[in-house]
Amino acid sequence: MEAVCIMLSIKPERKPEPGTGRMFDDFWGPSVKLLGDMKFLLQLKNYEKDNIPPATIKRIRDKYVRLICLVTDAEEICTFHMSGV
Repeated sequence: MEAVCIMLSIKPERKPEPGTGRMFDDFWGPSVKLLGDMKFLLQLKNYEKDNIPPATIKRIRDKYVRLICLVTDAEEICTFHMSGV
């Protein structure tokens, strides 16, 4: 949901980390509000995917593309192990 908030330009809440007190971006509150919005699915359906600002694309690519690769690798490993059963 963090990536969806970034794509829709929804700002995170700034909260202190428990223990260190360092501030971090917390998308949980805005995500809950977004999921409760009656027009959320309509917003996603009508999202203008052809005109995403380059800064948003860079932010998503830098933070989440590596995570997608890790999930893909894990799925391949799981598939490989399951094929021997």
